[in-house]
Amino acid sequence: MKLRTAGEFKPIMLLGLIWGSMPLDPLINKINGRTKRLKKEVLLEKKELNLKYLRVLFGEDYFVNYLKIPLEYVEGFKYYGVENEKFTIILKSKNKVTTEFLLGKLAIKYNEIIACENE
Repeated sequence: MKLRTAGEFKPIMLLGLIWGSMPLDPLINKINGRTKRLKKEVLLEKKELNLKYLRVLFGEDYFVNYLKIPLEYVEGFKYYGVENEKFTIILKSKNKVTTEFLLGKLAIKYNEIIACENE
């Protein structure tokens, strides 16, 4: 909502200066960086919602026992998942079977990363 209120500056808006109808908020927000900051906040909120949904779908036991993610790395793996654009698209589709399949693939990669870091 804040982002929509702030408005996004588009160069075509400069034509509004000629007729005196250009909204100033988008221009001011572009200059002071508010719009960019708000876009980052929206992205962060989406990631947080995806994390919550992931926690609702799967308990810690699933990550530890089925995906073989060490307990101390489970939260990191969840963040790793929501950073993956393909995974977030599948997660939003609410197709649990496909989500589980992709989580399995991500878990293999994540466990390889952990193994390399611990060598």
